Amino acid sequence: MLKLEESGMKDNYKLVYFTFLFLGIAILLPWNSLIMALDYFHTRVPDRDINFVVSILSNVPLFFSNILMIVFSKYFPNIKTVTVTLFIIMVMTVALPVFSQYVASESLRWALIFLTIILISFINGVMQSCAYGLAGTLPGSYIATLSTGCALSGFIIAIARAFSLIVFPTDNSLENSNYFKGAVLYFSIGVLMLVIAIILIIMLPRLEYYDYLTTWTAKSTTSGSVNSDEEDDLALVQDNHFSDTSNSETTDESLDVRDASTLEKFLRIHKELILPGYGLILVYIQTFLVFPGVMLVGGLGFIHNVSWEVWLIISLYNLADTISRYASEYFTILNAKTALVTTIVRFASVGAFFLAAYDITFFRNDYVKIVNIVIIGFSNGYISNCQIIHAVKNAKDQDKEITSKFMVVFLVLGIALGSIASSFGISKLFD
Repeated sequence: MLKLEESGMKDNYKLVYFTFLFLGIAILLPWNSLIMALDYFHTRVPDRDINFVVSILSNVPLFFSNILMIVFSKYFPNIKTVTVTLFIIMVMTVALPVFSQYVASESLRWALIFLTIILISFINGVMQSCAYGLAGTLPGSYIATLSTGCALSGFIIAIARAFSLIVFPTDNSLENSNYFKGAVLYFSIGVLMLVIAIILIIMLPRLEYYDYLTTWTAKSTTSGSVNSDEEDDLALVQDNHFSDTSNSETTDESLDVRDASTLEKFLRIHKELILPGYGLILVYIQTFLVFPGVMLVGGLGFIHNVSWEVWLIISLYNLADTISRYASEYFTILNAKTALVTTIVRFASVGAFFLAAYDITFFRNDYVKIVNIVIIGFSNGYISNCQIIHAVKNAKDQDKEITSKFMVVFLVLGIALGSIASSFGISKLFD
């Protein structure tokens, strides 16, 4: 069987790669935008404990939309669905800081923020499921590229937020108008990222290399291998390829409708997903027990501006998460079993955040807390990426797309469970 890298086809200007990278950025852009702007939303709804509530508002709808996408995915062509949902998210991202600022009633303002976050998160779950499903159908490491983009999203948003704080500096006064000016600048940069993602996903079906990848996938899925005669056919893709959108969408859908039902698909692959899937749930439960709520309790003693304090804590986490996801593309040293063991050891880092929040001297030290933020961020990105990569890599060709989507469901289930525990239980410990 001819290896993909030996075929001679090139991803010109890395456009297919950058499409999935920006899709990854877009997947976590709404979440990262919200948590990095917690100081702004606190000025608009000061009587709400948004540091803890934002997790459950964002992640529970995300979980339910991913579940629905598993069941009804055949009705949602991947590329078209990603394009439409990205546009809707972009519009709602523009609206969020505007009505947060100009709606006079705090109760109504909170209700609108509440509902908008839920809607953005639900729609984002639809987009996320389709994006991972699309990446899972292709040969190569596009699942890892998507995950790297997710982590890079936090880093980009951190830079954008720092820029907005420098241009429009804030203090701890709720009446400072720079909070809103900075939010507009900051969310505008996020919208720009979404626009780039929309342009790239629209271009994707027209890219020669993407057509080659879908042809390769279709042949390897139906025959189980690519023989020497087929190699010649694949080499001719540049002259006679599936260049229109409808053909690419058909390829997206064909893998979903081949099997009788979602339940049958799940039962067929469930055994292979026990370790990586449930391990992934545990990783994200751990992370969202402490992120962002418990991490922000007590802050950092050497910073006296709440905006910069939130920025630094979230940025440290996102930077560590980004580096670890990028590293996992090239050094995937953990398998499902060793990843689970590493996850169990990770409870020590989670516990240290609670000790810091309760002002236990050693753990409350700023340097110790910073090191722990880096540890929890790096381990979150690296372990979760290894689990997803191994699960998809070890799946049969006809199961790769559905495996990708189920792994996303496991991921958001872990996030949702951790967020629920944080919002309804752990937040009460710090009232």
